[in-house]
Amino acid sequence: MSDLEIINRMKEIDNKNKIIVEIPAIRKIEITKEDFKEYEVCRLSGLTNMYDLSNVGMITGLSKSKIKTIIMNYAKLREVLKDE
Repeated sequence: MSDLEIINRMKEIDNKNKIIVEIPAIRKIEITKEDFKEYEVCRLSGLTNMYDLSNVGMITGLSKSKIKTIIMNYAKLREVLKDE
């Protein structure tokens, strides 16, 4: 068997060992003006690191999924909700 044949055979074996995991569609999270205000009060207070989701959740009453959504979309939420 040539080196090229060995390499191709190794690739075939490697491909057989791969597992494909399907991730379900991400659900939509609704953020209200009140949710954003709670987050902002916490952020501006400086009481905790805003990436410490457990602490932020205890302070604001928000779920971890809402906090993550606010963090990931902060600029857009701030722009949309600041003057409402």
